Amino acid sequence: MSENEASALLDSSDALFTPQKHGAYSYSEAIHPDFQNHGIGSLLLRETKFFIARIGYKTLSAHVRRKNGWDTKREKGISLIEKRLVENFWPLHMQEPVMFQHGRV
Repeated sequence: MSENEASALLDSSDALFTPQKHGAYSYSEAIHPDFQNHGIGSLLLRETKFFIARIGYKTLSAHVRRKNGWDTKREKGISLIEKRLVENFWPLHMQEPVMFQHGRV
């Protein structure tokens, strides 16, 4: 989805999120646990970047869970412009560290 569309969803979760004119937002990326650590996530990210670049997006952003090092694994697949820790992203009963990542495609 475009970052403009994502902005409405993120209004209460990340006050620092600023949508970019040519930015895409990855709302959800997930690989079933049985298929993790086989390069599928890297392939998914690579294909996502290829697809969104073809339709005119210049950047890709996401809020990435830090669980199991997912943020550092994903970070290897993008050319980072910005990354930052986002406090209180989830409802209180689900508190888990989240990193915001914004990169070029």
